[in-house]
Amino acid sequence: MSVKSLSKEMLLAAVSFTLISGLMASLAKAAPIPRDLTLGRSESTSKLLGGVCYTTDTGRQALPCNPAFISRETDPDFRAQFFAGNNISYLRDVGDLLSGDGNEETVDRLFSQSRPAEMEANIEGAYRQPMFGIAFSPYRVLYFTAIRNKALPIVTLLASREQSLRVQFGSYMGDDWSWGVQLRGVRREYIGQTFSLADAAVENGSKIFETQTQSAVYVEPGLLKEWTEAKWRPQMTFAVTQLGAVDRKTDYFPASPALHVGGAIHPEVSLGSWEIGVNADFHSETKNWADPFRVGTSYELGVTRFSGSAGRSDHALGFQVSYNDFYGGLTYTSRWIKNWFGSDEWVRTVFFEFGFDL
Repeated sequence: MSVKSLSKEMLLAAVSFTLISGLMASLAKAAPIPRDLTLGRSESTSKLLGGVCYTTDTGRQALPCNPAFISRETDPDFRAQFFAGNNISYLRDVGDLLSGDGNEETVDRLFSQSRPAEMEANIEGAYRQPMFGIAFSPYRVLYFTAIRNKALPIVTLLASREQSLRVQFGSYMGDDWSWGVQLRGVRREYIGQTFSLADAAVENGSKIFETQTQSAVYVEPGLLKEWTEAKWRPQMTFAVTQLGAVDRKTDYFPASPALHVGGAIHPEVSLGSWEIGVNADFHSETKNWADPFRVGTSYELGVTRFSGSAGRSDHALGFQVSYNDFYGGLTYTSRWIKNWFGSDEWVRTVFFEFGFDL
């Protein structure tokens, strides 16, 4: 084979490789990162109930999902909690990546799995008293990756480290209505990219892992209507989240507000207490009529609370145990995401939480 023919074949192969990489990268951008991962809360009750936590006030949360429930507080207390998932081994590598200290071995460890993976970790402290609460999280880390096409790997990556401050206040309106407002500030640094591993290997591939920053301020109101004298004590709730402003817009952390509408009942049981709730989340990214709806339940007997919920594309189960001022629990979540081949991929995670009250 002549040198000229060999050069043509090499050029053709390079062009084909570039075109295929570009096509697959553009298609891979359709792989969504779950909204409840990027904008949700890293604690057991929120993971177990999803959006239903805006309708109920169960479990030991730093602060209620719906600020209208802050008016129910009876005794002042300080609460601290730690929350993490089973992929906690990624924590150091994600930190190195966000700090710019990652190397080839870091990338190899993070992208060694062929299935989608996610990780969360959170440390938070809160002070609560009747009609007021404040919570600070100095450290929340999340990580999501999905790798598609083993022959020419395409990676969807989100790694984030953030700090947040939340202040809630509320009161009663008559005998049956409560209101509350949450003021929330978030400061995060993140890496969000879709790329091929071939692009990451080239000389300027380090630009893929450049860290971006975002600051946001939100005002999030909530309402609670209770029928305390009625059988099964029904209640109805409303809440608005993500209502605010950001200094940098990004698809990885949507800034569009969401409306939460729900209700709950408390069926009478001979032992323990039982609560059933349903919630609907409406926002601009809703694509299917069934996406907003979620049903959840919680049953408490003695020191143990069992909870679970299900939506169109995910479900969660778990328990929490309390002993005096200490509490902990395990949560199992399973969600499916649709890749650009049109097939489903499941992401399964187990979370652990430990906390205490003072």
